Amino acid sequence: MKKEKPMTLTHEQSEKTKKYSIVDGSACSIMHGFGEQYVVPYAIRLGASNAEMSILSSIPYFVGSMSQVLGAKLTDSFRNRKKLVVWFAFSQAISLVPLFIVPLLTTNMLLLTLIFSLYLVFGNLGMPAWNSWMGDVVKADERAKYFSKRNRATIILLLLSILSAGAVLNYFDKVNVWVGFAILFNIAVIGKLVSFIFLIRQHEPTYIVKPENFLSFREFLKTLPHSNFGNFSLFRGLFSIAIMIAAPFFSVYMLKNLGFSYIQFTAIILAPMAARIFTLNYWGKYSEKFGHRNIMYVSIFLICLIPLNWFLATYFFSTKSFIFPLLFIAEFLSGFGWGGFELSSFNYMLETSAPEKRAKSFAYFNVFWGVGVLIGGLASTLLVKNLPGMVIGMNVLIFLFALSFITRLVIAVIFVPKIKEVNVNQRFGEGELFFEMVISKPMDVAIHKTYGLLNLAEQGIEIIGGNPAKRTIEAIKEPFEPLLDNVTYYLDGMAMKVETAKKNKKRKSKQEKE
Repeated sequence: MKKEKPMTLTHEQSEKTKKYSIVDGSACSIMHGFGEQYVVPYAIRLGASNAEMSILSSIPYFVGSMSQVLGAKLTDSFRNRKKLVVWFAFSQAISLVPLFIVPLLTTNMLLLTLIFSLYLVFGNLGMPAWNSWMGDVVKADERAKYFSKRNRATIILLLLSILSAGAVLNYFDKVNVWVGFAILFNIAVIGKLVSFIFLIRQHEPTYIVKPENFLSFREFLKTLPHSNFGNFSLFRGLFSIAIMIAAPFFSVYMLKNLGFSYIQFTAIILAPMAARIFTLNYWGKYSEKFGHRNIMYVSIFLICLIPLNWFLATYFFSTKSFIFPLLFIAEFLSGFGWGGFELSSFNYMLETSAPEKRAKSFAYFNVFWGVGVLIGGLASTLLVKNLPGMVIGMNVLIFLFALSFITRLVIAVIFVPKIKEVNVNQRFGEGELFFEMVISKPMDVAIHKTYGLLNLAEQGIEIIGGNPAKRTIEAIKEPFEPLLDNVTYYLDGMAMKVETAKKNKKRKSKQEKE
């Protein structure tokens, strides 16, 4: 007899599902860390040109995002989100297997592009069902905290996976690099199969589809400029174009132009992962306090700076010893920005989409994202193929970094103001909020921690080293004291503004009721 799904989950079932979702996501990170993250180095080792790398970085993602429309239709037709997610997860794991034999058959990028596209199609077919499923399992008031916790666990596993994969590849680079890639892709398959097992153990509440809740793509387009979700979808698609002008070439520039080893390459791609781990709680805490849209505002402009940092590092410095630490810092800052954006944007999308239309809404959102990725990828392909090797005195890839920065900034300035906050606890000017989130609060934490460590050092050295050592520590502490006072004074002023805003809001609400 077929077991009926519950209309709603019990507390025990909900907690079990959330716990296993963290394990499932962590296992997926192993797949990404050992598999997807090393497809680009794999293609470069096969001899892919810059134009082929741009195609590999755009067309598979476009095809994958378009498949979400089919995934949303299957979700509404099949009405069993868990079963869809489970079987597409299994299919994605199996789709990685052919990567082992590509070098034995051909060095043509067409076969690799087809396999990678199939891998992303299976991953995306299950996404509308998963988004709808988890949106029902995790309550609105706990989303920021839960997904911050889940993201932290998945990023830690992703970081460890990338680090391990880089070490394996660096070792086999001197022996047989294809054996190294085969080991990586085998581990990626195992990671996804573990994810598949833990997806089976999760619970799903009944998914009810009503005819009046049907959302066609034409209807979605009509409401596009009149809804928060629609405006964000439009922005994300356009922003993807700007991102893809540079994104395919960061890895290419490191491995081809700079000649980085696999260990150096791994260190650079690990930097943003580390930043996300350290800042997820930070973003999660202030996302609830200031609103998801406001955190997106801050993180979007940080993302705009990523290609600018690459441009500055690669244009003004020529030696690898200088460029490597600069790019490491640039990517650490990029992880800070992307961490805030991914957490706040996902929660904003859940907040601005109706639960009964969420699967379709997320799928249509990804159509805009995928079209943006395709247009940006094709534009970068045309540019890199038709521009000369040197453009106005700089390498063509460095020129594309600068171009990406300009287009990101223009799109952000024009379209971000159109995205409105839904639930706001406290209101700030956007410039003021950016300064506080990116400069003031991180600086305050850094200064207080540094000052605290110096205090501990002073106490310890006073016991061990006497007065000369104590005076040395005091000399180091001295510059921090006025800086600490100034930052504390500024934050106290901000706190007073917050309290004043709260009181004014309460007073206004009371007057409106009267």
